[in-house]
Formats: sequence, C-alpha cells, structure tokens
Amino acid sequence: MEPTIAQVRAEMREVLRRTGMSMRQISLSMGRDPGYVAALLDESRPSRAMPTPGDLQRLSDRTGISLVHLLERFWGVPPRRLADDLAKLSVRFAEDDRLSQLTDAELGEVLDFAGYLIHARHPGDAKS
Repeated sequence: MEPTIAQVRAEMREVLRRTGMSMRQISLSMGRDPGYVAALLDESRPSRAMPTPGDLQRLSDRTGISLVHLLERFWGVPPRRLADDLAKLSVRFAEDDRLSQLTDAELGEVLDFAGYLIHARHPGDAKS
C-alpha cells in the first residue's frame, strides 16, 4: 500500500534528522529544485509530487541510506518483493542461457520445482 502524504512527510523529516543535511541539500541531492523538500513538508501548501524512485536512488547514492529502505518508506514497496524479483533475475543470468528465454510465469514454475527438489532431497536444508 502506498504511504500517505503524512507518512512521506514523516519519513522525509527522518531523512533530514538521520543525515544532518539541510532541506536544500536533500532537494538538490534528489535532483529537484532547491525548495522541493521545504514545500513537501509545508502542510499549509498543496502536496508536492512524491519523490520518484529515481529521486530516491539519487538520495541513496548521496546519503548512503539503502534504496530498498527508501522505496519501502516512501512508496510502500516491501523489501521481500524486491528480494524475490532479484532472486528470479539471478536465476535468469545463471550459466544456462535457456532460462533467459522463459516467461516470468515459466520461471516461477522452474523455481517452484527447484524448491520441491531441494525439499525432497535435503529436507533439513530447505527454506520453508
């Protein structure tokens, strides 16, 4: 679920506290105009545009705050979802190029079957 503007404002205040950077510095770090964060936090003004994933990536690069954390806090993207998608991609780039020809649904079936095999052959080692 996408966070509310109140939650986004609270998270932006946390970024400011955590980094010690000014609103202007955070705005510029995201590639936004210098007054972006100040306007975003000003509750008397209409809501500004939410920080985009690109904004958050630039903010992560400049502050060291994990992009995964920022995506969760600003956009409600669960880290588990990102981890699952990355796991699927890592299988696609395995040594066997045939896997890259599979659709997401087909790859899901392969991963499910691999999980079945792991559990059947190594029940104590498998993740549930």
